[in-house]
Amino acid sequence: MGIFHLKYRPRKIKELDCLRARERLSLLLASKNRPQTWLFAGPRGAGKTSAARILARHLNCLSLEGIEPCGKCEVCKQIESGAGVDVIEMDGASNRGIDDVRALKENVHLAPISFKYKVFIIDEVHMMTREAFNALLKILEEPPLHVVFVLCTTDPEKIPVTVLSRLTRIDFYKGSREEVVSSLKKVVEGEKVKVEKGVLEKLAGAVDGSFRDAHKMFSILLSEGKGKIKKEDLDKFLGRSGLGREKDFLRLVSKGKGKKKEILLMVQNMADGGVNFPEFRQNLLKSLEEELVFLVVGSGEGLDLDLGEERVCFLIECLLEAGGWEKKTVLSELPLILAVFKFFEEKKEVLKEGGGGQKEVEKRNEKKEEARKEEKTFKEVEKEEVKTRPVFDKGDLKRVQELWPKVLLAVRPHNHSVEAFLRASRPLRVEGDRIVIEVFYQFHRDRLEDERNRSVVEKGLADVLGQEYKLFCELGDISRIKRQAEKVVVSKKPKGSFKKEGEVESVGEEKKDDLYKVAKELFG
Repeated sequence: MGIFHLKYRPRKIKELDCLRARERLSLLLASKNRPQTWLFAGPRGAGKTSAARILARHLNCLSLEGIEPCGKCEVCKQIESGAGVDVIEMDGASNRGIDDVRALKENVHLAPISFKYKVFIIDEVHMMTREAFNALLKILEEPPLHVVFVLCTTDPEKIPVTVLSRLTRIDFYKGSREEVVSSLKKVVEGEKVKVEKGVLEKLAGAVDGSFRDAHKMFSILLSEGKGKIKKEDLDKFLGRSGLGREKDFLRLVSKGKGKKKEILLMVQNMADGGVNFPEFRQNLLKSLEEELVFLVVGSGEGLDLDLGEERVCFLIECLLEAGGWEKKTVLSELPLILAVFKFFEEKKEVLKEGGGGQKEVEKRNEKKEEARKEEKTFKEVEKEEVKTRPVFDKGDLKRVQELWPKVLLAVRPHNHSVEAFLRASRPLRVEGDRIVIEVFYQFHRDRLEDERNRSVVEKGLADVLGQEYKLFCELGDISRIKRQAEKVVVSKKPKGSFKKEGEVESVGEEKKDDLYKVAKELFG
């Protein structure tokens, strides 16, 4: 079986499958000020590494044909075979540390052995550590004249901005269906293979724009098809892999709950065939995105689903939620099944009310409004219930004040911070099943009104008082408390008494004691 993605990989700039990357690279290489530091960014299988090797041949070719390497000279042959000692390829995932970069820096300053330029190709460069990037930064900023860097990545967002600013970036994109078909035709012509009409187009639609995946799948199909590839061979292969079955799956789902049995059988067949369900779910999301663009914008190809915009959006939500479930089960197909069943149940409720997109939107809005009401702040609740509050019960307040220290003890094991906030507050009113406490700082109020903290206090109240109460906070005036404390202290001093020299400390201690007593009276 031929390894077609290696055998037919591009060897000249004009052979690059990604048209936009090919055009930009051609323009830059034709200019007088050719960059020394490059970044090739794009999805896997888009041709980044192939382009880096072509660039290395362009820089060192002995018989350059315009901007194209000749492919015939000794230098081109050495680089193509991997024997060129001055073209160093590194894997950023394996050589990601600062020590690896230090070793690279030592090599950078050595002159080329055989070629005009030393070319360092670092693949998956985003995997390098921040320390390694910092060490690499200086070389990228001022590389020796005989050195060229080509950094390749599938995730440029993970590369520090300081590094990105030193690089000339070329973006590679997922291949369009036409570009993938064109790439596959090179293999068909080179191998002299017979292919049924429509096979290449369907295969191109199943590989999500990856030229490498298309070549790999084609080589498998060719080995199984004995020199000829039929449409039914491709359908069987895609059935085993799950690729290309996204549209069939979504069409079944769109037909509703009556297709549950067929959907389950389809999922089971894919599971038996070893389908990667997380990847299949991502492909479903991609197809739904295309359907949504078709419905809203009118561009692209629709999937002929019996769903409106709202239903497509809800199915996307269900599949995104299934992504979280995938981490919690060893049965990789189960999250997909649950997502579809959830979608069906929601649809059933909507249909009961008459169906249709507008009805569904109204129902969801009603649910959101109900949820919002349940999460109202304490201030909103107080405003709404102020007219219906029960009569203030002094007897109950006295009981709460007496048992307040026990409430603090009951809360302490669950949350020390909450107990501290309660110590800086005091019971103010008891109104039926509501206990209102006075706090003197907005921060304390915010923390005590937090749902988790409030439930801790309410549990402590229930344990100590023998019945359930709801806790509410009211912001008090701390300056009033201070003035009250000062009045108490002043009233305890003998009339007409003055501080004598040497008496400052003792009076200060007395004042502290009096303030402590006042605080104790106020806060228990």
